[in-house]
Amino acid sequence: MKKLLGLLALVAIVFTATPALAHNNELGLKRHQSSDKFMTIGTIVSTTSSGLTLKVETSAHLKNIANGQVNIVVSNNAEFKVGDRVAVSGTVNGVTLTAVKIHRLGTPANKAYGKVTAKSDSSISVQNTVTGAVLTFNIDGSSKITINGEAKTLADVNVGDAGKVKYTNSNGSLWARILSLFR
Repeated sequence: MKKLLGLLALVAIVFTATPALAHNNELGLKRHQSSDKFMTIGTIVSTTSSGLTLKVETSAHLKNIANGQVNIVVSNNAEFKVGDRVAVSGTVNGVTLTAVKIHRLGTPANKAYGKVTAKSDSSISVQNTVTGAVLTFNIDGSSKITINGEAKTLADVNVGDAGKVKYTNSNGSLWARILSLFR
């Protein structure tokens, strides 16, 4: 009982002291005085060569966000597309948010199984061997391709390879995210 009361007293002290150690910057980023970092989750609504605009779903650190969106400076955003749901962490300098890490969230819920029936420089078609249905998937730099468990590129894929495609559907276009094939 004494240990429980001691633990509760310690928790109360931490919660009481935390607001006194925090302050807000120009963005309304609540942070400890020694920290200039942020973390947020959202959906990409636009991209440029130097950054992206994120519609914020949730953030433990950002508040008072104009239109629910933030602009984030990104050194290499080529692998991310409008519509991607991402978690972004980074640094704050005045009103500038700079991404340090960006992670695409969630495993694609959509899966297709079958044999590759056609291939181009930017897509593949896979036919389900049970139903006969054929789906065509766009392939981009963020698509992960393995053949017999080894990392490969689209150039290594052959018509007749069989396996599984995990994909996302973006405005009616199917984008292969993980392509696991076997020969």
